[in-house]
Formats: sequence, structure tokens, C-alpha cells
Amino acid sequence: MSLTKYDEEIINNYNKYLLEYFNKTDNLSNITNSKNRDLIIIKGFNTFLHVLSILYTVKMNDDQISSYLEKCPLLFIEYTEQVYLKKTDITHTPTMFVYNVLLGNINMQDYNCDNNNTFMKKFMKWSQIIYFWENKNLTLDNRKYFSKNYLQPYLLLFTQESFFSLYSIFENLQSSLLNHVNIFEKYSYLLTSFLKYFQKKNTFVISNNMKTIHFDKFMREKDKYDEKINNITNLKDMDELIQWIFSN
Repeated sequence: MSLTKYDEEIINNYNKYLLEYFNKTDNLSNITNSKNRDLIIIKGFNTFLHVLSILYTVKMNDDQISSYLEKCPLLFIEYTEQVYLKKTDITHTPTMFVYNVLLGNINMQDYNCDNNNTFMKKFMKWSQIIYFWENKNLTLDNRKYFSKNYLQPYLLLFTQESFFSLYSIFENLQSSLLNHVNIFEKYSYLLTSFLKYFQKKNTFVISNNMKTIHFDKFMREKDKYDEKINNITNLKDMDELIQWIFSN
């Protein structure tokens, strides 16, 4: 089933303002502890995503959502700077501050709430996956690159019902790359090849195939899989791996 126009607009707004958030996190460069800075960036990302999920649930219109998403990173970073740079005492975390300012005045009774928003569940799952937060060697600039080049097409395709469950295959591939050197290059190959392979297909019957793929390629033929993924040096190698995984 294809996405609604409203869902597509959600993806477009999210893509635009999330990249703005990543660009604005340069203001956090004065936080000398890089581990703290990375955790703050991830926390802001999760805050942004959660705010959007609430706005989607109440079916706020596009203009309102755009306004809220524009304000969200500004509020989060502004309050974070107060906490870490000015060392002020705080009553709330930056996340709670954003929730109070942006969501505190939303009366759920004023909206036609969608409590069965399966699109947003898919949206949040793939949004988390794409940035590969588990890998500590990917930089903020790397993730800005993922936003510019992959986020929108991935969400437009893999939030569709017929493609959504492919996340389990993708996560397995991610896990295999976790400790690889040249991770930005190899992960970019994966993002490119995986997307390209499924953009060529109108649909993909997943339910009956997923367990078979996991068993055949990642267990029964594990040695062959390991050899293939450990010897990837270019995009062609990754293309061949993806083709092999989904071949009979």
C-alpha cells in the first residue's frame, strides 16, 4: 500500500528540519567531552522524533507541524547550552523543556487522534535504524551525509507495508559491519545498494520469506556470508552481496 499525501509531507518536513537540527548542533562544540556531546545529539534526535510522533497522532496540519519542527531543535539546543555552558541549575532536562513548551498546550480532545498510527511506528523504526547510532566511529558529518542522501528515499519506500519488515535484514547487515574499518565508506555502500535493489521492485512479499532468508543466508550459509561481507571493497561488491541475500 502506498503512502498518503499527508504521510509523504511528514517525511519531507522531518527530513528538512532534522538536517537543520544536525547543522545547529555545531553550537554544542564548546562541550569539551565528546562522549557527552554525542549523547546530547542522540537525545535531541529522540526528542525531535517523539515530538513529531505526537503531532502525527493528533493529525496536526502541515503548516503547524512545520512550525513545531522548526522550533523543536532551537529550543533543545538553547536549553542545552544553558545547562552545559552556563552551568545553571535546572528544573527540567532539555527534553522535558521541549515537551513543556511545544506539547504542553495541546489538548488531545481538540484533535481527531489516530491511536492506530502504524505509519508512525514504521517511520520511527526506520528513522532510528538509518543513523546507525550503535557505531561510535561514525561522525556527525557522516550522519549529515546520510540525512542529505538517504533519509527521505528510505522513509518513502520502507515505511510502506510491503517493504517495512526488511528492517530485520538491514539490521543484521549493520551488525556485521559494526567493527569494520572504513565504516563510513562501507555503510554508505550498504545504504546505496539496499535502497537501489528495492527501488527496482514494485513490491516484495516479506512475511513468508523473512525467516527463510535469515536461516539460509545468515545461518546455513554463514561462512559464505561472512566471506562476502568481510571482503567488500567497493559498491559493486555490496550490490552482489544484496543480490545474493535475496536470491533463491
